[in-house]
This record gives sequence, structure tokens and C-alpha cells, in this order.
Amino acid sequence: MNRLIIVFFLGYLSVLSGCDTAENVQPRNEDFFIKVYSGVNRGNQVGNDIIETSGGGLLIAGTSYSEGTAIDQSDSVEYLLIKTDLKGDIEWKVGGHSAGLLKSEAKSLIELPNSTYLLGGTVYDNTVSRSVLLNFDLNGNLIDSAYVFTDTVRNSLSKITYGHSGILVSGETDHVTPGGGGINGFLKLYDLSLNEVGTGTERIRYFGTPGEDRVTGAYEVKDTVNNIGSEGVRFLAFGNTNFVKDGLDNNFYYVGFNKDYLQSVGIGPSTMYEEVGSNEYSISLNGFEDSFWQIGYTDDNADPNIFMVGWEFNEDSESDWGTKLFNPSITAGDPVIGKDVSIQNGTHTVIVCDVQYTIDNSEIYLVKLDRNKDIQEPWPKTYGTNTSSYSASAVTTLQDGSIVVLGTADLEPIKKLIVIKTGPDGQMNF
Repeated sequence: MNRLIIVFFLGYLSVLSGCDTAENVQPRNEDFFIKVYSGVNRGNQVGNDIIETSGGGLLIAGTSYSEGTAIDQSDSVEYLLIKTDLKGDIEWKVGGHSAGLLKSEAKSLIELPNSTYLLGGTVYDNTVSRSVLLNFDLNGNLIDSAYVFTDTVRNSLSKITYGHSGILVSGETDHVTPGGGGINGFLKLYDLSLNEVGTGTERIRYFGTPGEDRVTGAYEVKDTVNNIGSEGVRFLAFGNTNFVKDGLDNNFYYVGFNKDYLQSVGIGPSTMYEEVGSNEYSISLNGFEDSFWQIGYTDDNADPNIFMVGWEFNEDSESDWGTKLFNPSITAGDPVIGKDVSIQNGTHTVIVCDVQYTIDNSEIYLVKLDRNKDIQEPWPKTYGTNTSSYSASAVTTLQDGSIVVLGTADLEPIKKLIVIKTGPDGQMNF
């Protein structure tokens, strides 16, 4: 039933003339919706991140790029920030380039305790790339910004999170670590005024395996300031490495750092999850209290399938970790790529995936798991059409249990942001 509603509704959207704003989308409703959004200027839009704001409503981060080109080939790339109410109606939207550079790509979004929004992204200028932090007030005005400098001319931001010590920035760089490969991870701390925490060699932490490392994100472990000694784990970085170990090429990994931020402890980059006979690729990371989930896909079958690994941290023992594997067969014969994960009301896990039927047709799959990490019935839910391609990028759950998915709708010849809001059990009763 869900898919029939979505097919009809999105089919209607795809033929609408001038469907550039949420106000043009029908039917209107109070609780659930599917809406598409354009950028500030003409071009394609790709969804990146979405959060619920403390004042009510949604904040959406995306990237706009030139029409008719891939984002990595585009001459113009702009960040896009959209604020809506809980009905999906636009309150404001802003976009542009950081410091006048031609390419500014959004990556990650958080709300800070000083009542501002922080957008993390990457700016590109010829052979140079820098991570950047853009701070906006509640009305979308840019009030501050900071570049994230590393020891080399190239770095790329993966995720920003906020904890006891400040803003934790994680990403990738071509800085070579001892024994590391050509691409390695970095962590860096900032205060609420976007000042670096630490000076000199203490301003950044590099880490990596002998292979190339793709960083998914990093968190500060909750409430460890007083509960764990000076040698305890304080920061956790997660990602994916192609370090060849026992004949395996790609694996999820995590690495821990102590409260001094620079010293790796206990958990090293060689500690990773391995599924014998397959490769695992990490796409996204999310955390709830002291549990952390990475999601991506594995090629252990003829077609890729969703793969999720969870770590739970026990404050009484920094070595008390549990590894969990979740690898459901959602469809028969169709590649399934895990894209993002969220925790609903502290109990249930919600994951969003892409199912690739053909090169030109993919759909968004939403799956809800019970406390035992088993698929609930009647899940999964499907959102898409038979004629276009819809891809997910992020999922978040609201305080009332509602589920919100951000993605990209290929409405040829233009791509636009798509936001789907459902009830706690995926219901879409308009």
C-alpha cells in the first residue's frame, strides 16, 4: 500500500511545472509528507544531512551543483541549508560558496548549545581541499567560519559531533602516518567560538592503518570524564580500511583515544570487524548514549547487501566491547546499500537503504528493527517509483517517534532534495 501511494504521488511530482518549493506540493497534510526542494540557484541538488531542531522543525543540509554534470566534474558546487517547520514548509533557505571558492560541499550538520547551527563540509580549489566549519544563527545568517588545516594541502571532512570537550571534527587526509597508507584519518577539536583546542603538535591527531582509511565519523564517549581514569578511552573514530589482513581487503574499524586526545589507547586501528570471505564498506555512523552503529554494505553475496556493526561502551571498563552483525536479506537478487541509521526513542533501530534494481532505477528502503535487532513486521517500507531513481542519504527520528528520511530524487533532467516524513511505524496516511 505504501509503495502505491508513493508511486502515484512522486509520479505526480515529476510532471509538475515549476515544482521548486514545498508550497507547490500536494496534497497538504499535518503529520506525514513527501516533499521536494530546490536550491537557491538553478542546478542539481543532493541531500547530505538532516536534524530536528530544538525550536521545532527540520534543518536540511545539501549540495547544489551545475546542471547536467556529475558533482565531482561540476564547475560550480554550493552548500545548501534549508530550515522547515515540522510540516516540511520552508521557513528559510541559504546557499553559496565558502570564502568565494567555486566548490563548497556540505557533509554534516549539528545544532550547538549556544543556539546556532554548525555545517561541516569541504571546499575545493584546484588541487587543494580543506574541511570547513560554517556557523549560522537561527535565521540562517552566516556568523562565523573556520578552515580545518592539516599538515598537507588536502583533507576532507566526514562528520562533526559535539561532546563535553567541544566540537569534534573527523575526516580524511593525505598526511602519511607511521606505517599508514596514502589516505589516513584525522581528529580535531574546536570550541563553540570555532577556535582550535590545543596548540602546536597537540592541535590534531592523525591515525591510520597500512591501508587507505575512509573515515565515517567520530564521537566523544559519554560521561567518561569522571568515571574512567586518565588512560581510559575518551574519543572514538570509526571508518573503513582496505588494509589486507588474512586475505581480506576491506573492513569496518574503530580506534580509541584517551582524554589527552593525541594518544591512542587499548583499541587500535588494527582492531576491526572482519567477515570471512567478504569485503565490508562503511557508509555512515550514528551514536546514541554509549552505543555506536556503523552501516554500509558487504559483497559476500552475488549482490551487495546491507551490513551493520554495533559497539557498546561500558563506562566501568574501557575494554568491555561487544560486536554485533546485522545482515538481512531484504530483497532477492537486488543490491542493497545501507546508507544511515538512527535510534528511535532509545529502543528501536531505524535504518535507511538504497535498493538498486537497474542502473536507472533505485528506491529508498526503510527498515525498523526490534530490541533484538530483528526486522519488525510489516517492515521494510518502500519509497520510490518505477520510472525514476530515488536515493537515501540520512535518516533521523523525532521526539514523537516520527521518522524522517532525506534523499535525492532524480526527476530528470534535474535532481532535487526529497524529504519523507512517516509515522513511528512508517505509516503514510495523507
